[in-house]
Amino acid sequence: MQVQHFFGNDLQLTQAGSVPLSSGAELSKQAVCRRLLTNPGSYIWHPEYGAGIGRFVGQALSAEKSEEIRNLIISQMYLEETVARNPEPVINFSVPELNIFQCDILYYFAANKEPVSISFQVS
Repeated sequence: MQVQHFFGNDLQLTQAGSVPLSSGAELSKQAVCRRLLTNPGSYIWHPEYGAGIGRFVGQALSAEKSEEIRNLIISQMYLEETVARNPEPVINFSVPELNIFQCDILYYFAANKEPVSISFQVS
């Protein structure tokens, strides 16, 4: 178990004033989001950590660029041991507006093959 925290958000408290904890698929979802949204070099002790998806905001999505992004996302997700490799994650992304990158991912939790869905926008 770890503290429940979604990347880019403040810590939340329960009504009793404690910090909620996460485990299982919920913790996996938080770890995947953190890895995808963290810029490489941001963690001083782990400079290779992170995909830095935000760098694609404002870029045109050519076929080559789309394949590069998809490969980056999958390779980073597979660094999380909670992400099952089979079936492979389903990744959809788009640029609905000039300065927004929308990403929707369906993957399977390694422990029990439970489907896990993540959606996020980067602007």
